[in-house]
Amino acid sequence: MIEARITNLALLVLTVPLFGAPPPELAALKLSFEKAKQQAVSPLEKKYSDALTALKVRFTKEGNLEAALEVDAELKALVSSQSIAQPATSATQATSPPTPGLKTQQVVRGDFAYTLVHAEVSWKEAVDACRQMGGDLAAFESWSEWERVYRLFSAPAEDQTVWIGGWRTEGTSGPWQWNDTTAVSKSILEKIGYNDKLERSALRADIKGGGITADKPHFRRGYICKMQKKK
Repeated sequence: MIEARITNLALLVLTVPLFGAPPPELAALKLSFEKAKQQAVSPLEKKYSDALTALKVRFTKEGNLEAALEVDAELKALVSSQSIAQPATSATQATSPPTPGLKTQQVVRGDFAYTLVHAEVSWKEAVDACRQMGGDLAAFESWSEWERVYRLFSAPAEDQTVWIGGWRTEGTSGPWQWNDTTAVSKSILEKIGYNDKLERSALRADIKGGGITADKPHFRRGYICKMQKKK
């Protein structure tokens, strides 16, 4: 099993072609990860990511930039694979409440309930949390639908910006879509505007001002879950 390690992320500013075979340490990590997946060890991706990050830091400190870039490429491939949306949990399945102690606020519109969760999580963690509750990060068919929903929430003292379910593949210019694979509507895209910062691959919303914009998915903030209203 891969040991999880907490470390600061080393930033690489050099971009050089990668040649030859990958460093043996990276090959060993990848092999261990594949074996662990077959045994359904959890949480695999987090442990693998932590181990890769530690290895990248080590190579960087040693001045072995080519090896560090090999590891960085594997990290990016892992993040990219995690950003591919999986089908949301069926609303007919048992749902779980948010983690005890988290402040929440729920509003209902039509057939759906929207839960605002005050937390500090990444976009991917917000997706996982919503699916554990039996829904998904909130999606909106149009800008007018978003405006009608966000105005139902009482203006919070915290979490002015929260994650919603829009995303695009990191490092690309689009297209933007929701977690159910439907496209983000033109009325919302016009409000987001053109964004050439390709690392901003997730959508966040402003609960107080009502704006929606793109942001880096690793930033930590609250989120809005959407699920079928209980009958």
